[in-house]
Amino acid sequence: MSFFNDKNFDFIMASAVLLVLAIPVGIANIYLGYVIGEGPCALCWWERIGMVVVGVAGILILRYGLKACYIAAVLFGATYGIFMTPRHASFSLYRDVGMGFGGDIFGAHTYTWGILVYWVVVVAMGLMMLFAKDKVVYGDISRSDTRIKPLSAYSKFVIALSLFVILSNAVQALISAGIPPYSGKGDPERISLNNTWTSGVWKRFEKPFSFVGANVVEDPFIAGEPRDISVKFNQDPSAGAFVDVKPALSVKNSFPLPFETKGIFGKGVTSGLAYNAKNDTFGISNTEGGVYFTDANFKEIAHAIIDKPNGRNIKKAVASTFVGDMLVTMGFNKTTFAVKPAQNVDAYHEWRYFRESSGGLESAWNFTVRRF
Repeated sequence: MSFFNDKNFDFIMASAVLLVLAIPVGIANIYLGYVIGEGPCALCWWERIGMVVVGVAGILILRYGLKACYIAAVLFGATYGIFMTPRHASFSLYRDVGMGFGGDIFGAHTYTWGILVYWVVVVAMGLMMLFAKDKVVYGDISRSDTRIKPLSAYSKFVIALSLFVILSNAVQALISAGIPPYSGKGDPERISLNNTWTSGVWKRFEKPFSFVGANVVEDPFIAGEPRDISVKFNQDPSAGAFVDVKPALSVKNSFPLPFETKGIFGKGVTSGLAYNAKNDTFGISNTEGGVYFTDANFKEIAHAIIDKPNGRNIKKAVASTFVGDMLVTMGFNKTTFAVKPAQNVDAYHEWRYFRESSGGLESAWNFTVRRF
């Protein structure tokens, strides 16, 4: 009896659909999206679309057999994903180890896993085609009529789960990206009914065509060059490289903080302390994204917890310093975020960048989006 019979083939194909579509897309959609609140960017959606195409083609093969058009759909979907995933990951390839967007699984950020998934699809389909001379597989490819195959209980479960995941993704896409002419975002906020939609992507067509897209940087400053750039430099040699360099501070006294610092989900420990001589205040950071502003006696003035799962990957915040009134905090992976006091805080930006805020604080580095 041949191993590659109808029963075993259907089990392998159903398992492939489960591993390519239901499990990875389901985890990204339900756990990362609805539970953690991580918002998928436009390229995340494009990666998911490729997995959905491959998975749906696999479902059609389960139902109607191994037809050439379904094989082509699997290969086209995998080819699309093999292009789209490295394109997505390339935005962070220049960063150091551990730096990137969103969370990671086994050390690899979620948007890089598609590289493995899509290549596995191609290799698996190639291995299947090695059995094309088997009469069961060859019979499906060569037949001209449509054969409706019976589904096992396992296949029905996988198909039902996959269709649920696809529907759930459609709902999530509507919430986060909106309907045309709105589109996905490169740096989205967390999944919520408070999401805003943007149509700013269409402005890219107003720019001259370039193979580097939006990745055009301004020419650097070169002393003596008659070139006007946006960043101004002090060209007086007598000013020196540093201003007001002072000797290192020595510890005069120490005592425990009168409050407990907390980061996202109530986690983390106190990790950074900065002093603002301008107004005699302190800034304190927590390893999980909590920042606190206090007076000279360490009485809390305001605090906020950044939306860590969305945006740049802040592994653990380890140090803080004041730049003016702005408290800049850096993670051990050299990724930074900044918070500053503000009189009039935009309600959307407060919600967009903070999971919690006592008020009077805003992210110093905001991204403007069009709201409806």
